[in-house]
Amino acid sequence: MAETWLNAALGGIVTLVLAPVLPFAPVLGGAVAGYLEADEQETARNDGLRVGSLAGIVAFLALLVFAVLLGSLLFVVIASLVGAPPGFVSGLGGAVFLLGALFVGVYVVGLSAVGGWLGVRIHDEDLL
Repeated sequence: MAETWLNAALGGIVTLVLAPVLPFAPVLGGAVAGYLEADEQETARNDGLRVGSLAGIVAFLALLVFAVLLGSLLFVVIASLVGAPPGFVSGLGGAVFLLGALFVGVYVVGLSAVGGWLGVRIHDEDLL
């Protein structure tokens, strides 16, 4: 199980590094995690889905921390520039943040799971 978390962390790091450059970076991060998981043991493709999902969760949590830090600063700046009451900006910002986090979470974890499945398939078929 420790290897699974290590593979998921490596896949999450690949996603974080490639996300600013590639639109579908979670697929590559999940594929790396799935490929490494298949190297560790004889796995089924469902294991690729699992480790890919874990890689997506790792990447999503890191993105979430970054978004909270940057978003907090951004909302303070907007509130001071517009002169809006802080409660209004934080309420509206909170709603936008929650919807954005839900979308990004589904996007990152879902594509990472698909990538994990592909990574195990690539390993099993000896495509690389």
